[in-house]
Amino acid sequence: TGPNNLKLKTDLAGDIRAPYNKESSTGYLKGAGNFRARKRWDEASGSAKLAFETRNYIGESSYSSDYTLSRMRFDFSFPFFSDNDELSLGYQFAFRYAPDTTGANYQRNNLYASWQQFVGGNYFRGDFDGERRVYNRGDLSGNHWRMYWDIDPRISMGEKLTLAPRFNAESYRYDVASSVYPNRDLFVVKSGLEWAFSPFVHAGVAPKYTISRANLSDSDTYDELSLELSFDWLRYRRIWLDFIVEPGERGYAEAPEGDFSFFSDFFFVEFCGMASWWLTGKIRLDCIAMYSPEWHKIDEDDFTTLYISTNLKYEFFNEK
Repeated sequence: TGPNNLKLKTDLAGDIRAPYNKESSTGYLKGAGNFRARKRWDEASGSAKLAFETRNYIGESSYSSDYTLSRMRFDFSFPFFSDNDELSLGYQFAFRYAPDTTGANYQRNNLYASWQQFVGGNYFRGDFDGERRVYNRGDLSGNHWRMYWDIDPRISMGEKLTLAPRFNAESYRYDVASSVYPNRDLFVVKSGLEWAFSPFVHAGVAPKYTISRANLSDSDTYDELSLELSFDWLRYRRIWLDFIVEPGERGYAEAPEGDFSFFSDFFFVEFCGMASWWLTGKIRLDCIAMYSPEWHKIDEDDFTTLYISTNLKYEFFNEK
């Protein structure tokens, strides 16, 4: 923290991945870092961020190309209607360079807008992200516009009960649409209800309906109905547990051809969990896990995803 409410922050990270067998993806060396400057005035704030990421693969693969990704972002936030709300506007430019294949190079421009407001015990937030991505392939394939909306209100129903509906929408429009790059739209509607057992323990239930439509892809055209059950326990700088269990069913608009296909109607249960444990005031152990089995109408399509990640973090400086 410097004079005149100026804050400077720098992050550096390294990652090494080694494949556990010959059939798995190739390993790599990864480095990332960013520098951020943030300035606050009486009622507004602004920030600038420079970031880079580089990855060098160990071995050869048609799906793995060394690359460097550079990003530059600017944000500005200020009250819009009153002292109880905040409007944030942002712009980001990104450039990805892969020396071994020009087809993986791209330029990306993003515009961000976010508005949030507190009224009594109620809260409202709306987010928008617009993106234009252009690849250096010598043709128009892959070039697209992307738009994303997220509306997330929190309506107090008493001291412990909160109504939490949510609406998400995402849309892709390609310069040249194809079965590989289909124009598609995704809509997600949730009707959530959250219960606070205490200031530290919360649980929720949220029926969710998802609609996906694509003009040239049957595998991206489906309806999905599911139920999210969540549990959250947070004691800051002690322990944080966050779990979500989501059973649901997905049905495709077109039945797959033949006896085997890459997609068919299925029932699924997704388990997601995150745990953080502060071993000391400066040492924290993080664990993220996801397990999702799928049971398809076509047995050959049955599929299970498992992901586990652990991280041990040491903070040289922290606030008491």
